[in-house]
Order: sequence, then structure tokens, then C-alpha cells
Amino acid sequence: GWHHRSEGESLMTKIVLLVVLLAVGGWFWHDRNTLTPQKVEQFYDRQEHALLSRDAKALCELLADDLSGTSTVATITGRVTEELTKKTACESHEQMMKAVRDIGSSMGGIAQLDYNSRVDNVSIAANKRSAQVTHRYALAVAGRMMHISGTSQDTVGMRMGRMVLIHSEGNSRMQVIGQR
Repeated sequence: GWHHRSEGESLMTKIVLLVVLLAVGGWFWHDRNTLTPQKVEQFYDRQEHALLSRDAKALCELLADDLSGTSTVATITGRVTEELTKKTACESHEQMMKAVRDIGSSMGGIAQLDYNSRVDNVSIAANKRSAQVTHRYALAVAGRMMHISGTSQDTVGMRMGRMVLIHSEGNSRMQVIGQR
């Protein structure tokens, strides 16, 4: 036979359904905003992919709007330290990609990029929303026409379900062929 639901049963079913949906949604939201060592590795993999794709815009999208820190670069002429903001970092990525294109053009083609990167000492915060990371990297452009290597102490974190670079203290060395 047919079972007729009362108002009370119907309301109770809706409440149970709502609680289940909130629990699943909360778990999903929590999971999206929770850092794991694997997610940190994937973040640096995305950075590497953007770099090797010569995609300054994609590199820029990996940065927090309120990015802070410093970047110190040692060259033949000395050391230059600049404050890091999203604006300065994005401009730096654009200049770097232009330099890579210029080197390629001067050689009559496309400059090969070789990039090695290693993530060490991933220390995830107690709230699992950020992590301290030691990042080591080396980039060679067109063999050794330009070589950049360095280390940065980074803070990455979740913002609106996306992992971004929030703070970075970096030291690198840049050598260009023809310079000692």
C-alpha cells in the first residue's frame, strides 16, 4: 500500500538532506582549502609548466594579490634586492620571457629552456591553510647563454580554493655568457 507522509516526516527528511548536503559541502570546501605536501608539489609543478611554456600570465596567476617579500639577484655588476609585490613579480616574469625570446631570436630560433626545481622542508601550518617551503631552482636558457640558480624561502597558501605564493625571500645568481 501507499504510505502517506505527514508534514513532520517531510520536514524531517528535508532537514536530514540539508545536514548531509552541508556536511558534504563542508568536507569539499575544507578539502579544497587544506594543504598537503602533494598539493605543494603540484603548485611548483604548475610553476615549472608555466615557465617552460614561456607563459608569464600563468606564472603571474600563481601569485597572491598581496604577495610580499624580497628578491636578491647577484650578477657580475653586484647584488640587487627588490621588494616583491604581485606587480613587480609579474613585470619580472614578462621581462624574463622577453629576454628568452630575444636570445632565441638572436640565435635564429627558439631558445631551449632547461629547468630544475626541488622543494625541500615543506612545513604545513597547524590550520593546514599555508606552508613554509624551501625551493631550489636552476634555469638554463639556450644551453648556458643565461643561467639563473637560486633558493627561496616561500610561504604558499590557499586563497579561494587556489594555492598561491603569499611571501617569498629569494636569493639567486644570474650569469650571462660573455660576462664573468
